[in-house]
Amino acid sequence: MVISKIPVTGGYFAERNFINTKTSLIISVFEYFESLFFEGESGRIIYASDSFAFRRRNQLLAKENANHPLLVQNLNLPFANFYITGISSNTNRNWKSRPLELEGIMDWDINKKIRLSPAKIEFEATIYTEKETDKNYVTSQIIWEDILETKLKPLFEIDGEVFANMALVSYTGNFTNQYSEGDWLEKNKIRATSFDFTIDTYLVRTNSSGFCIPKTVLASFASTHNINNYKVENYDELLNGVISHINENVSF
Repeated sequence: MVISKIPVTGGYFAERNFINTKTSLIISVFEYFESLFFEGESGRIIYASDSFAFRRRNQLLAKENANHPLLVQNLNLPFANFYITGISSNTNRNWKSRPLELEGIMDWDINKKIRLSPAKIEFEATIYTEKETDKNYVTSQIIWEDILETKLKPLFEIDGEVFANMALVSYTGNFTNQYSEGDWLEKNKIRATSFDFTIDTYLVRTNSSGFCIPKTVLASFASTHNINNYKVENYDELLNGVISHINENVSF
């Protein structure tokens, strides 16, 4: 696959090593929560902070359900949000390796060195339900997940070879019921359960121009989230379309 030099969406420091690492991880979290809570309904998961979750949900529903205003107003429960709140080197894993960070590891198949540095990514997350039974089910699911060591596999491609990054999920155990969006909560009797979590993973750095997220991963995400502002054959448009959808500004 030929990756062009077109800048990626994401911000002033839209450097491809970081953008690829972050975006691949976020996509894997989308897939994880879809499997855990909303099998076959990926649209019920949004990337947004707790403070903007209702507005982001409302924004997305309005695009897809313009002829069903009641559905938009009621937010079509249930749904869940998650959002990165912090990145640090304070992982709970014994992964630190100066040679791995400074010199990297050699992959002889592609004749490239890959540098890895362990990092802890912190997330806030909340799920919103209408029925008390659904709220209790969600809490039980999270308790079971907290007992297990959930491993995600964010995928990368380097010069045609596909790799899976390490990503281990841990829950904070803070399953609270508090939420600040009182207008929707009071009018629509929404029950909110927070389940903040962390992921121990590696930040990836390589000098290979062929370092990217596999096109199949991006295309699958674009298909399930109704992203169509790209040409199928144009990788950079596809990547930027996915990133723009994830990071779209919330309207007021």
